[in-house]
Amino acid sequence: HVDLEGGGGQTAKELDKLKEKGAISLWNSATITYENVTTDRLVAVTNLTSPDDQLGLKPGKLMFFRHVVIRQLALVGLVCLCVSGSVFPPALQHGMALFGAGAMLLHLATLIFANRIDAFLQFRPVRKDKHGEDRWARRQAGRLLGAYLCGIPVQAVAKAEGGLREVLVYGRREGPWDYRELQESIARDGFLSAGLSPDAVYRQCVVQMMGLVAEYVKYGQATEGFRNMALLERNLAFVQKPMSRGHRQMLARLGLIIAYRLLQEHSVAFEIV
Repeated sequence: HVDLEGGGGQTAKELDKLKEKGAISLWNSATITYENVTTDRLVAVTNLTSPDDQLGLKPGKLMFFRHVVIRQLALVGLVCLCVSGSVFPPALQHGMALFGAGAMLLHLATLIFANRIDAFLQFRPVRKDKHGEDRWARRQAGRLLGAYLCGIPVQAVAKAEGGLREVLVYGRREGPWDYRELQESIARDGFLSAGLSPDAVYRQCVVQMMGLVAEYVKYGQATEGFRNMALLERNLAFVQKPMSRGHRQMLARLGLIIAYRLLQEHSVAFEIV
């Protein structure tokens, strides 16, 4: 018996043993090779002429307001509170104090209710679109299949709003990060030697892009892609050596192309999932 959910590195080892015995074949079977993927190459393979629009890589207005505008308002509000007692006229001082207090209260409220607000914003498109649940299911199935093909264990299949399920994948094959190990590797080697190797980075790119590609292949456009990019960026924070923004963007294109090929190759397995 192999616990496929939440087992971390132990799950990967047990599945490796089953694969060696010939009991399973698709686990960790993806061949990931590095190539410098240009935008022209991406278009030629996937027909993604405008990834930002076709994959939903830009957050919607409400999400932008939640994460950017409110934070900026809070910063301005803090400045207003700090200077409201200065040499400005009394009426202006009063107005600045009110604005500052209001902005800080709004920011505090979003922090307190962050999980509820984010859940509402995440599932709002699912509820509005008649194909929303199928789109959601394809994104999760793509991520699950991508993780399995790339040999990365699943952290959890969590319950989401409305009876939906969300697939959460570990950031590395070995399971949860050991932060002490990361710190020791920096002190010992001068860089994050215990972080993600180049091959592990490529596999994470495939996992995070595969769900989007699965939705895009059926509907011609994916949604909420900025969430996948945020997860990828979070994982890339653990790379052995820092990467430039341009290199990270190229890796995302690499993940898209490989994910597209894998879905074509394993279309039957995807539909079963």
